[in-house]
Amino acid sequence: MARIRHVISTVLLLAWVSMVIARDPVYSNEWAVQVVGGQQEAVRLADKHGFTYGGKIFGDYHLFRHSHVSRRSTSASHQKHHGLLQENSVSWVEQQVWKERVPRSGRVTLNVCLNDPDWPKQEWYMNNCAGLDMHVTGAWLRGYLGEGVNVAVVDDGLQTDHPDLNYDATLSTDVVDGDRDPSHPADSTGHGTKVAGVATAIANNSLCGVGVAPQARVGGIRLLDAALTSDVNDAQDAQAYTFGQDSVDVYVSSWGPNDFGEVDGPGTPAQTALRNGATTGRGGKGNVYIFSSGNGGGGQYPDSCAFDGFVNNPYSLAFGSVSGTGRRAAHSEACSALIACVYAEDRNNPNGNKMVTTKTTSECTDDFFQSSAGAPIAGGILALALNANGALTWRDLKHLIVQTSQPDVRLTSSDANDWTTNAAGHRVSSYFGFGLLDASRLVDAARTWTTVPALQTCEMVHTHTAPGLHIPQTGNLTLTVDYSSRSCAGVNIRFLEAAVLTLDYNFYPRGHLEATLTSPLGTRSLMLRRREVDIIPGPPVVDQDFMSVQFWGENPTGTWTFQLRNYYPSTAGNGTLNKWTLTLYGTETDPMGGNSLPATPGTTCVSDCSNASLVLPTPAATLLSSTLLASTVVGAASGGSSLTGGNMLGILVASVYLIL
Repeated sequence: MARIRHVISTVLLLAWVSMVIARDPVYSNEWAVQVVGGQQEAVRLADKHGFTYGGKIFGDYHLFRHSHVSRRSTSASHQKHHGLLQENSVSWVEQQVWKERVPRSGRVTLNVCLNDPDWPKQEWYMNNCAGLDMHVTGAWLRGYLGEGVNVAVVDDGLQTDHPDLNYDATLSTDVVDGDRDPSHPADSTGHGTKVAGVATAIANNSLCGVGVAPQARVGGIRLLDAALTSDVNDAQDAQAYTFGQDSVDVYVSSWGPNDFGEVDGPGTPAQTALRNGATTGRGGKGNVYIFSSGNGGGGQYPDSCAFDGFVNNPYSLAFGSVSGTGRRAAHSEACSALIACVYAEDRNNPNGNKMVTTKTTSECTDDFFQSSAGAPIAGGILALALNANGALTWRDLKHLIVQTSQPDVRLTSSDANDWTTNAAGHRVSSYFGFGLLDASRLVDAARTWTTVPALQTCEMVHTHTAPGLHIPQTGNLTLTVDYSSRSCAGVNIRFLEAAVLTLDYNFYPRGHLEATLTSPLGTRSLMLRRREVDIIPGPPVVDQDFMSVQFWGENPTGTWTFQLRNYYPSTAGNGTLNKWTLTLYGTETDPMGGNSLPATPGTTCVSDCSNASLVLPTPAATLLSSTLLASTVVGAASGGSSLTGGNMLGILVASVYLIL
């Protein structure tokens, strides 16, 4: 009987997965075209070849539309752009494909004396003195609330007149409708407004709760439509992530490809947009692109963020989610690209805590959860760091996260062997990255941080002629590559930040394949995780990036070992590896050479509010009228120093002092 149930469940799973995953490409009537010669040349070419010019995407990428092509079709229209490819001024052409994007939410002890009515519900993740804590109030007490930092929420829109948001129209646009108003359509779930509130809801205004960076400005970039799933093409992704690159500091994205076994990520325009933003945005300091790990990590057939190309892009920062108990949140996906983790409500835990945030109709809710809530928490904490030191580059932030996050023993998952210590001495996990973000330690280190050395990149390509290398049903396909400065045109990397495997392979069942990468110093990273949910015959995986930050700080010189294996050797598996590339990112000199970490942990939180008072500014008020009461500051020492180096939370009286 048990065997019959197993067979029936397998058949049902196959039927379900087939319906969910087996989605043929849906082509749009838009083309992304790279044109040398400027906008005038692009307009001329569009008119010459029967297209309508749709505007500049960014740089030399332009959008062309064709009126005689259906907006949605399962057939490509190659003949329409054949003539464009013959033009000398055209470098690249691609008909845009609609891709599904899913919002990262399951549905579209002590008062610190803020007057926001829902603040007590938020202390478990911003002021948890009794347990594992991100120490957000400690950063506030140091004078950093996000003032002067601009956050853009890339989502399904934003309620622009919400009374609990510091909305900034200059940071906002609508990629879907092609205007500058990011407001939600009438049938929206209001997902973007919820994301915005977690990061930036105004403090001390007697409304709702408080955002992590309550004095940051927030804009909305509408990329998704009103549905729980949205179709987006690469040109739209690129438009979203190039908008406002000189004014937006942090882009928060609480969405991603479908969590049911998809292999997806940014196309060429979007990859270029992310790279350009990270290298030239913010006046050369680089935009900060934040993504959540995804919600497919739970259940009998978990997904993995290894197959999400946005999470694995070397110019983005991705975060896992933790429940209130310190365990991996049941929904949170695992992969070697995660840099750290943050709290997010875990509805699969009966003791799951609430996430309070803004919602449409100028109201608030305590019903926001999963990794949709995690990305804006990370965005808010990084906004506090930028408030502490606006000269930080996006790579400075990455280094600060690695050095100050908490790889606490209370962070646990069902995989007892997940935590490892790499050859550079860093504890790291595929569920938690380098640990739980610590806002207090982060701002302490950020204040005096010196910019890290320039990034060095080495790419080593290995192409195998048809029919490619056979991936065996049993055993491993093992390949090696040697790195030295001589083997990579003089590029000398001695302190590694990331390793990226770019793979071109075909294997069935696709989800049964695992891949590991082992560094010359012996650190082993699981780059591809098996995914039982991905068991149908799928298209080949072409030029997909799989990133690991788990070799951080190691010297990459020597022999790297790459292994592919069928995780279920008793099940027939067949496939070939056609091409693989190992790209190393790091520095020649020690990034910590000019930097030091605070001598003592910055784990400051407010543990009482009865005697002394610390005044918190109320919105649009010159005279400070509301008080944040704090008689005991855990982890701080008394002395004679005053708050400096940030925007003042207020004034200290009685016996509350901080040594900064």
